[in-house]
Amino acid sequence: MDQYFVECDRTAWKIKYEGSYVGIFPTKEMAVNWAIERAHNALARGDRALVLSQGEDQAFRVEWASDEAAR
Repeated sequence: MDQYFVECDRTAWKIKYEGSYVGIFPTKEMAVNWAIERAHNALARGDRALVLSQGEDQAFRVEWASDEAAR
């Protein structure tokens, strides 16, 4: 399963995928939307994908999942 983690880094939002940062955005919304767009590529390959974002409490929550089982 492809997993995208949207993390807050002071004034920017970074996306971590397979252990590396793949994007930096000024807002959480922009980062989540970009990650969801990329996650759709997994669907095109017949795989599953998950996008999680970090909240103010530092915990990650599901923003988007390719199937309801991941929610």
